[in-house]
Amino acid sequence: MKWIKEHDVILRVFSLLMAAVLWVYVMSARNTDKTVEYRNIPVQLDGLDQLAQNDLVILSGSNSTVSVKVTGSFNSVLDMSEEYITATASVGSIIEPGTYSLSYRVVVDASGVTLSQKNPAKIEVTVDRLSAVSVPVEVELVGTPAEGLSISDYAVAPDAIVVRGAASVLKQIKKAKVVYDVSAVTRTTQTSVNYTLLDVQGNEVTDVHVTADTPSTMLALTVKQNGAIPLTVRFINGEIITERMIDYTIEPKTITLTGSPDAIAVLNQIELGAIDLQELEENGTMLYRMPILLPNGVLAESDLPAEATVTLTLDGYTFQQMEVTQSRIAEDGLLTYPEQIAAFRVFGPESVILRLQESDFTLIPAYELSALEAGENVLKCRVECSIRTVHIYQDAEIKAEVSQEALDAARSSGGQTTEP
Repeated sequence: MKWIKEHDVILRVFSLLMAAVLWVYVMSARNTDKTVEYRNIPVQLDGLDQLAQNDLVILSGSNSTVSVKVTGSFNSVLDMSEEYITATASVGSIIEPGTYSLSYRVVVDASGVTLSQKNPAKIEVTVDRLSAVSVPVEVELVGTPAEGLSISDYAVAPDAIVVRGAASVLKQIKKAKVVYDVSAVTRTTQTSVNYTLLDVQGNEVTDVHVTADTPSTMLALTVKQNGAIPLTVRFINGEIITERMIDYTIEPKTITLTGSPDAIAVLNQIELGAIDLQELEENGTMLYRMPILLPNGVLAESDLPAEATVTLTLDGYTFQQMEVTQSRIAEDGLLTYPEQIAAFRVFGPESVILRLQESDFTLIPAYELSALEAGENVLKCRVECSIRTVHIYQDAEIKAEVSQEALDAARSSGGQTTEP
C-alpha cells in the first residue's frame, strides 16, 4: 500500500477511467444527428421572362427571404454552409395582376444533410400590369434675373413625358416638374433640364419599375432688356495685352430703343465692334470712337449720337520708361562703353514694375562687324529682364567705342555679327 500511495496509482487509474468515459461521450455526440437553422435565404424567382411577355411586373415580393433548418450528422453539419442552400419559386404561370402565395422549393446540395424545415411555408408576391401614361411638364422659374432683364417667355420641348411602369404606380403620377433658377441668365437661352415625377400632393414618385422615354427636356427662355439697351465692345487680344488686363467705359453706356415687340424682346445688347489690343501695345491708344449701328426693326427712342466713345485703362498693369547705365551692357571683348544712360520702355503688373531695379536688366548689343567704324558707334541693344512677367516694349540705343587695331583683328579672325 505504501508503494501505491507513493506512486499515485489510484489517481492515475481514476484519470484513465475518466478519459475513457469522456471519449465515449464525445464519440456518441458526434454520431448524433444535429439540426442547424439558416435565416434570410433569398428566394430566386423563375419565369420572369414569361411574366414580362404577359406585360406584367412584380411590385413586391421579389426580394423574399426564408428560414431553413437542415439535419445531419455532426461532421456533415459542421461542413455545411449557407451557400449550399438554394430556394426557388416560379412566377411563369401568372397571367393576371394580383397578390399570389407561391410555394417554393429548397435544395440542400450537401452530403449527409437533409432539409428538415422551411419557414414560411409560402412566399407572397404582388404583380401589376405594365402600362404607359403621358404626363405634362410643368416649369417653375425661381430666382430673379439680373437688373434690367426679364423673362418674357419660356417653353419646353417635349411638353409631355411618356412614363412606363406598373399601372397602380402610374396612377399616382400627375406631372413632371422642372425647377430652373434664372438668376444667372443674361440672354435668350436654350438648355437641357431634368425633371421630377410628382403625385397630386406634390410628392416625388420613385419606383424602380418606372421608366420614362426621355430623362430630360429642353427649356427655351426668351430674355429681354427692360428699358435701356447696353452698348458693348469685343476685344481681340494682343500678343501681350489681353482683355483681363484692361478696364473700359463706353459713353453713352445705354440707348433706349423702340420697335417691334419681337425685335426688342430678343435684343439684350448692341455690339459696337471689335478693338484690337495690339494697337494698345504698339502706340498706347486709349480712346476709340466707334459708330453706333442699330439692327433692323428697331429705332432710337430719342436723338442718338452717331458714335460712342470707348476709353480703355490698364487694370493693374502699366507702361514704364526705364534707364540703366553702361554697367548693364554685356561685354563681348571687342567694344568698350563710355559712361552713358540707356533708356527703354517696359510693361507689366504695376506692383512688379514699381519695384524694378537696374540690376534686373541686361543689354546685349547687336551689330554687324562690317558696319563698325573705328571710334564711336551708336548700336541697337536687345534688353533682357530677369523677371518673367515684365515685357520689353522697345530696344535701347548705346554708344560703343572700338579701336582700328581691335576692329582689324576681329575682321581677320572671321567675325561677322552679333544677333540681338
